[in-house]
Amino acid sequence: MVHVSPNPVTDAIHITTDLPKKCEVSLLDIYGRIIYTATILQSATIDVDNFADGVYFLGVKTEDDKVVRQWVKQ
Repeated sequence: MVHVSPNPVTDAIHITTDLPKKCEVSLLDIYGRIIYTATILQSATIDVDNFADGVYFLGVKTEDDKVVRQWVKQ
């Protein structure tokens, strides 16, 4: 399970997973362009203060699975 909070977000997005292994995280804009990538282990906080307001997607990928969540920057 992947949790994204808060949503909508103003300055930083918090990502938590219940997966016991490393995950590749990607933030994508509405056009599918990757604007941020990182490798996390169960949780991370990403500064999105400089992102333009709008709809974005968070992709979390492991060896076995891929999850996509939508979030809004205000």
